[in-house]
Amino acid sequence: MTPFPFYIMIKEGFFVKESNDSLEAIYHDVQQQTKHHYAFVEMDIKFFLFFNAKYGNTYGEELLKKILQVMEAFLKGRGYIEQYFKDTFHFIVQYDKKSGNIEENILQGFLYELVDVLFENEILHAHQNLFVSFGIIPLHIIKNTSYEQLITMASVIRKNCPEINNRSFSYEIYEESLYCNYVEKQELAKRLTAARQQDEFEVFIQPKVNPLTNKIIAGEVLLRWKHANGMPLIEYLESLNEFKEIYLVDLMQFRKACEYLGEGLRNHQPRVPLSFNISNVTILDREFIKDYFQVVKETGVPSSYIEFEFLEDIKFQQDHRIYQIFDECHKAGFRCSLDDFGAGNSSFAFLLNGAIDCIKLDRIFFQGPLDEKRKQILLRLMQIAEASNVDVVAEGVEDEEYVTYLKEIHCEAIQGFYYYRPMPMHEFQALLDRQEKENI
Repeated sequence: MTPFPFYIMIKEGFFVKESNDSLEAIYHDVQQQTKHHYAFVEMDIKFFLFFNAKYGNTYGEELLKKILQVMEAFLKGRGYIEQYFKDTFHFIVQYDKKSGNIEENILQGFLYELVDVLFENEILHAHQNLFVSFGIIPLHIIKNTSYEQLITMASVIRKNCPEINNRSFSYEIYEESLYCNYVEKQELAKRLTAARQQDEFEVFIQPKVNPLTNKIIAGEVLLRWKHANGMPLIEYLESLNEFKEIYLVDLMQFRKACEYLGEGLRNHQPRVPLSFNISNVTILDREFIKDYFQVVKETGVPSSYIEFEFLEDIKFQQDHRIYQIFDECHKAGFRCSLDDFGAGNSSFAFLLNGAIDCIKLDRIFFQGPLDEKRKQILLRLMQIAEASNVDVVAEGVEDEEYVTYLKEIHCEAIQGFYYYRPMPMHEFQALLDRQEKENI
């Protein structure tokens, strides 16, 4: 970190005298001030790599020098800046308190003006092409914080701003909850990695039932964490997906379920086809097909016992990749279904081109009273599926009136609490064993 001599000595709340003191020293001095408001800011140049890639590293170095000059001119008399690392800068700035709203004071006090100055710069290639992100800490709201911790806090909130990747300026103003949420999220990710390594995830299966016979005809494999300690499923699933850990976890569960299928079939035990959720993270992994097909080969499971469930919010921008995956699955004898159909971006293109074998109607269709409107929608969906030669599973069904109506319109598979909740693999097998005995 290289300190730049600037207006840093404080007299009656104003930066009035040049000094070579570091920004850290200024921070400690400012902390003693009570008359005026100050903010510590981490500023980063977005997409700076582009300038190096397009115009060369020499241009990039000159650009940073000119940005520093622009910042020095802007902060003259009210702040101090240091170039922290390459395209990341730290500065302390004084701003006026005109209202009780901290965000409004910061935006009106300096941020809007600074963004305009940076965006409208007169630097070659950077004019109206300079976008920055800010992590801002009003210094009056923190106490007894080391300078090193201050930098960490500013960096965390800046990098976790939802608009960080937008081609526009972005900012986040420090709140303790934002910082704590980040720490908690990383801690959960750490725990989940350890859970995967220690095999703490287990296979649960929810039966799919033919309502005409009340027999279990298939099951969906679901993920459960043994040591979730009451944490909602959605919370750790979101973490697994965000940090791309879901691919390895799902692959481990897939192997466990395939071993269960293979062993049972070899020993002439009752088994039914199982379906497996394929996340968007998995779809975009280049090793997906190879890894999953290898597991099937090693466990000796007939392909007819495997169905892959793709989420309805499948990445449509990867159309060529998705259809290639469907094609490879079908050539290998696996079934493909579209999960949560009707909840979001339902694509009838999949029905038209024969890419899928089954749609799973989302639970939204089965919540609330079964009025005439719902009946007609369900009937039309069944008719469309039949015309497309696609099977239908009604998912999330809990009420008898829906089961009765689904029978009337010839829906041949229901998955929901009306029949069974998800259960450990051994309990699922016990149901199959009992079902086979009843059929003898």
